[in-house]
Amino acid sequence: DLTKNEVKACRKVNCISWSFDSKRVVAAGDGNPNRAKAFPYDSSNSCGKVDGHTAQIISCDWNGKRPFRLATSGEDLCVAVYENVPVKYNKDFEGEDHTKYCNSVKYSPDSAFLATAGADGRIFLYDGKKPADKIKKLGGPKIGHKNSAIYTMVWSP
Repeated sequence: DLTKNEVKACRKVNCISWSFDSKRVVAAGDGNPNRAKAFPYDSSNSCGKVDGHTAQIISCDWNGKRPFRLATSGEDLCVAVYENVPVKYNKDFEGEDHTKYCNSVKYSPDSAFLATAGADGRIFLYDGKKPADKIKKLGGPKIGHKNSAIYTMVWSP
């Protein structure tokens, strides 16, 4: 049996992300009372409370270096950022720029940027250390994404 650990994270899991040091996992999706759980890979203990969403979580991503940061996006049009371990909700960042579901959140490999992509055909780029600082908006009807959703994205290494 190769199973190291079994953790009940939430009722339905939409996304899983490993921390850069491969010691922590976040599983995000839908459920009551938990929509996500951050935990060490080798136990069912919690790495803090992943809250702040009022609907199911679609995407999650850990940043690539210390201090730890975790980003989530959901059907509530919210992008949430959590800092440190145990994770704590960063109330200074209220990522509500998307007009439809935010389908993907990704930190750049060097953690300098946080990008979000949504069903509204837009990508928003934020400062990876201070996500309240929006850097740029990409996409939308003016550049060929009219009525097109972006479901996922990846950074080039």
